[in-house]
Amino acid sequence: MKEHKEYKLKRCPFCGGEAEMKQNEFVGHQRVYIQCTSCHAVSCIQTEGQTMTFKDIPSRYVSIDECRQKAVEKWNRRAREGYVVVAGGVTV
Repeated sequence: MKEHKEYKLKRCPFCGGEAEMKQNEFVGHQRVYIQCTSCHAVSCIQTEGQTMTFKDIPSRYVSIDECRQKAVEKWNRRAREGYVVVAGGVTV
């Protein structure tokens, strides 16, 4: 996999470690995800290729660039900054 230095990744939300973008092939399609280099936490996997039609949403092609961007957006998304959610849904 080639490195994708143009994407700015936040540190791991679990351990604070560095994150890196990974890309590999699975069943003939490229897939992208972000992984922590310390604790190995992984983002949602984004897969390029044709989507399926669902109800009124037509099928479309998802490019590898779109997958990279979506993986970064999902990795960098955090709960409201400065808040901690504890058991029972109470925020402090």
